[in-house]
Amino acid sequence: MSNSRYITSLRADAEQFGMAVRGHRGIENSVHRVPDVVFREDDCRIRKGYASENFSVIRRIALNLLCQEKSIKKGDRC
Repeated sequence: MSNSRYITSLRADAEQFGMAVRGHRGIENSVHRVPDVVFREDDCRIRKGYASENFSVIRRIALNLLCQEKSIKKGDRC
């Protein structure tokens, strides 16, 4: 179990706050899940200099291009 702290101006009860936090986690998980599943980023062994950052940028560009492609069905794109 991990502890997280949040700063907010939201006036909400515990249930509403919990829903907001879970929603935020869902967005964060989906943002990082796609590159990991599609490009297997977690398995990447590139470690020299800025190579890992450079490859990450290239992967993001490729993913954005795939998401913009209209000839591929939505489920297969992103």
